[in-house]
Amino acid sequence: MYNLNFFMFAITRFISIIGSSISYIGIYWVISLSYSEFVVSLLTFTFFLTRFISFTFLGPFADRYRSDKIIINTMVFRFILLLFVGLLFSFFELPTIFVFLVIVLQILPESLSNVSSTKIIPQIVEDKNLTQANSLLNFMNNFSMFLGMVIGGFLISFISLKGLFFLQAICYLIGVLLFKAVKLKGNQQTENRVVKKYIVEWKEGLVYIKENKWLLGLIAMAISANISIAPITFILAPYAINILNGDSLTFTMLENALLIGGLLSSLFLAKFNINRLSLIYILSCLFQGIVMLVFGLSSGLVVSLICLLFIGIAVTVFNIPFTTLIQRNVEINNMGRIRSVTMAITSVISLISFVLGGIITTYIGIQNTLILFSILGTISTIVVLLHKPFSSLEITNKKVINSNF
Repeated sequence: MYNLNFFMFAITRFISIIGSSISYIGIYWVISLSYSEFVVSLLTFTFFLTRFISFTFLGPFADRYRSDKIIINTMVFRFILLLFVGLLFSFFELPTIFVFLVIVLQILPESLSNVSSTKIIPQIVEDKNLTQANSLLNFMNNFSMFLGMVIGGFLISFISLKGLFFLQAICYLIGVLLFKAVKLKGNQQTENRVVKKYIVEWKEGLVYIKENKWLLGLIAMAISANISIAPITFILAPYAINILNGDSLTFTMLENALLIGGLLSSLFLAKFNINRLSLIYILSCLFQGIVMLVFGLSSGLVVSLICLLFIGIAVTVFNIPFTTLIQRNVEINNMGRIRSVTMAITSVISLISFVLGGIITTYIGIQNTLILFSILGTISTIVVLLHKPFSSLEITNKKVINSNF
């Protein structure tokens, strides 16, 4: 697993995520200082909506072109964009809303790069090591995101937002140079592929999902799990203030508990090569709902931190089998469309939950909202399991590179 290709790809991801996290924390801080809570919520809604649209329609492009070229070109685009934006901020006084547009312009290339990264792993790692490779990447992604936010939060006071843009651009440039060393196995999979009209390829992706019961079950359970944990995206800060009677430090502790849980579970899965992925996936979905219920019933800091620690563990133990099952059982030439659909669904669940959750919380309170979402998610998970979605799933050690679909 630890070959040069995987090492260079992991380092590329590590540096590029640090760069994006550095500017993200600065942009979020500037927007929060400049606009009301309503406007910030509206901008957040716009972000999720744009992300959903991107993931919904980019799948055919991820399957049509080589994954390595997509990743390099998207990093080059973001390097040029951020360099240009940094120069604009150096010479002109621009409105704060322009800062938000920088995030929006990066959503499409970032989404396309994320989908292509899923396709890269099976081409540089042996099938038997996919779980460990995805676990290690997940650990590095979370750690680099945390490190980038810490660095960005520290530097924003010294080098201003334009400096963060330049720093992010440099990170992408370094990422391009490092990724040049990655060589794919079977990276010609797109050259012999028959290119059809975009809408035909997009519909084929949906048909592929419909005709594979295990994939429908995988996505249905992903929806259920996301329903269970949906309030986490918008309720932690109000929970820290109103339920725990805390402050910004309390909120930071809650966020870090989630992160630490994810890091610990990533390291565990990276250490041990676990093959019963469908079983782990099912248990993690159920576990998320149960722990969220306990979290909703709790009102103490210690119990809340423990719950969020376990939620962080469960979410990671859910995400890694999810990705690995797709990599092992979906042909390379279809993987971009399948992965983009699943990520689009995750985005739309976040979008809907963000809107409905805020409304529901107004009427029934924070804790009852947590309890409601956890019950709905758990019930929907059980309903999916009654249909035995994974009964026909066969995981083999042979990766199908060329698709006849």
